[in-house]
Amino acid sequence: MKNSKFIKLLTLLPVHKIEGFGHYLQHFYLNEEISLSVMKHLSDTTVQFSNLEGLHFPEDILQKLYTQAPDSKSRLKQLQNTFSDLHRWLKEYIMLERIRKNDWVNDMVWLQVLNENSWGEQYEKKANAFFESTQKAPPKNTQNLLKYWAAAYFQYNQLVKSNFMASLKSFDASYHALNQIGKLVRVKMENERKSFLKIAPPQESPFQQPEDLKLLTLYESLLKLSTTEQEDDFNILEENLLNFEKHIELDEMHNVLRFLKNYAIGQVRKDNNMKYYQRKIHNLNKIGVQNGVFRESASITPTEFLGILNVACALEDFDWAKDFIRDLTTKIREADREITSQIAQIQLAISIKLYPQALDLINAMGLEGASHENQLFVRLTKIRCMYELGYEHEFLDEYIQKYKIHLTLRKSTPKNKSNEGALNAIKIIKMLIDRKKDKKYIEQQIESKSDLHMRSWLREKVADYKKR
Repeated sequence: MKNSKFIKLLTLLPVHKIEGFGHYLQHFYLNEEISLSVMKHLSDTTVQFSNLEGLHFPEDILQKLYTQAPDSKSRLKQLQNTFSDLHRWLKEYIMLERIRKNDWVNDMVWLQVLNENSWGEQYEKKANAFFESTQKAPPKNTQNLLKYWAAAYFQYNQLVKSNFMASLKSFDASYHALNQIGKLVRVKMENERKSFLKIAPPQESPFQQPEDLKLLTLYESLLKLSTTEQEDDFNILEENLLNFEKHIELDEMHNVLRFLKNYAIGQVRKDNNMKYYQRKIHNLNKIGVQNGVFRESASITPTEFLGILNVACALEDFDWAKDFIRDLTTKIREADREITSQIAQIQLAISIKLYPQALDLINAMGLEGASHENQLFVRLTKIRCMYELGYEHEFLDEYIQKYKIHLTLRKSTPKNKSNEGALNAIKIIKMLIDRKKDKKYIEQQIESKSDLHMRSWLREKVADYKKR
């Protein structure tokens, strides 16, 4: 018993802390009668737990405590288990007392809670405030660097989660802070090491360098790809991810997959071997889904969900796409789930060329509360379905004109590249149904527009185009 971790920890506490722990047990663990009885016996038979010589549990007391134990050995074993529980609760009490103090430990724990629960708005505000407080008073010693490191880390983390490119200045501030803290720690440790080496015994065996962290190797490969943007470095990173998938957590896998896909998406946008990189993106998506990176509620955004589906449909992997919609819809945030699911079903139907079904889905859904991007997709897809189903020229032209007016005159409509891409698509569809322009002219229009929705479909339609 004297070697118990619980007893040893008790000996380090002042009387008022031990009494506080007793109250804590009675309040939070009222039903743990045996543990409470053991703690009462210890309090009654020791003086401030400083003299362990008198610490003893008579056999008659053990028999009263552990009535189901068959013998003395079993009772002592159960007492050890009780000590283990008490040790865990004592640490819990001590840490809770520490966290209750209104200081940076409290901030750090609360930020972790906000992050784990995906409470984005509160997380962003708290991370910003914590980081700004440390920037007002830079560290004057190295004993409290964890506070400054934690503040910079949480600031960096929330910026990444909210797309830090929108605030590159803030990202650079946390990046600089983390670098400075890391450099300070390395320099101080190097000084200590140099000093120690002057007195270290020469016969001491050299330190064996451990294997590099798999996670570090991954991010070094990622940094090289971001720097060079070379196909060979993309392949190396992809290979490392597959080799190390059992050595990294799912959130890190999700992050590395994001960077890999961003590189491949960039190549697709440049028309660099588009099908090849689409297959790469699709395989990376499969790896993520197969490994369960979207394992929790709200772990996939509507944009990411629809992006994954679009690539699967572009490659005509329709069976996988159907399974993806069925299995992953529940991982979308509940507020976005219904509209995203409806758009996914429309995307799948249009890709399989089930135009009547797609049009029925569009006509059955409401766009109230839908984002501008979602409204663009639905309305353009409706025009596409009407075109494919051979709607009369006048009817289709009327709908197009109304939508064009909606895009150009409505004050709430944002003026951005996506909006411009929709307008360009509408103009080309109008040329296709009017049949007044030459085929070559329409082809030039399709290829010359930097912002153009449904480019691949428009290329297909103009291939069979004939002027009136």
